[in-house]
Amino acid sequence: MDKTNLNPNWQRLESVIRWSNMTINSFAKYIGLSRAENLYQIKNGNNGISHKLARRIVEFFPAISIGWLLTGEGTMLPEEGEVGTMPYYRGLDSFLAYCRGTQSAPDGVVCFPLAADAELVFVADNGGDTPESCVSAECKSAKKSVFLKKIAVEEIIPSSYYMILTSNFVYLRKVTTAQCGDECYISLADDDWGFVKCLEDAEHNVPMLPDATIPLSQIEVAYRVVGVYEAI
Repeated sequence: MDKTNLNPNWQRLESVIRWSNMTINSFAKYIGLSRAENLYQIKNGNNGISHKLARRIVEFFPAISIGWLLTGEGTMLPEEGEVGTMPYYRGLDSFLAYCRGTQSAPDGVVCFPLAADAELVFVADNGGDTPESCVSAECKSAKKSVFLKKIAVEEIIPSSYYMILTSNFVYLRKVTTAQCGDECYISLADDDWGFVKCLEDAEHNVPMLPDATIPLSQIEVAYRVVGVYEAI
C-alpha cells in the first residue's frame, strides 16, 4: 500500500493540486515557490502544511478554505453562505508565536459564517493581557474574538482597526492618519477599544508606552481587523 495515501496533509494538498489541473512542479512554480521540494517533503510525511504555505496557496486560489487546508475541518471549496472554518489562536502569546514562526500549527479551528476575507482569529483578553493600556473600563474584562487578514504595510488606511507588530510593541488600535513626508508614518487613536503591549523581549531602553505615531519602516507585520465578536 502507498503510505502517502495515509498522510492527511498530503491528501488535502494533492486534492488542491488535482483541482488546479497541474503537476506538483508546475503547481509549486505557479504559487511562487523556487522549487517543489517543500511539497515533496509534505508528500513524504516529513513536513506538515505550514500557515505560510497555506496562505500562499489561498492567495492564488481564494476559493480554497484555509481552515480546511490546515486542519481538514470543513470543505475544500465552501459555498456562498456556508459556515466555514479558520485557524484559531487562543491568546496573544500564541498569536505572537505564530507571527514569529515559532508556532506553525494553530491551537485549533473555529466554525464561523464566512465573512469578508478573514484568514485567522485570535482571542484578545484585554483585561488579562494589558489592563494598564485598556482605554475603557468595560473593555478591561472583555474577551473578544478578533478576525484578521494579513496585509502589506502600504495597504494600511485611516479609520480602520489593525493589529500591528513592531520589534518592541504590539498594537490593536484604530489608525487615525497615514501620511508621507521625509518618512511615511501612521498615527493611532488613544481613545478606542484595543490595547498596546510592550513585548517581553523588547530592548530595555524602550518606553513602557510608545508614541502614537509609528513610521512604516518600523512595522514588521500588519493585519487588518475584519471583525470583532464575543469570544468563541
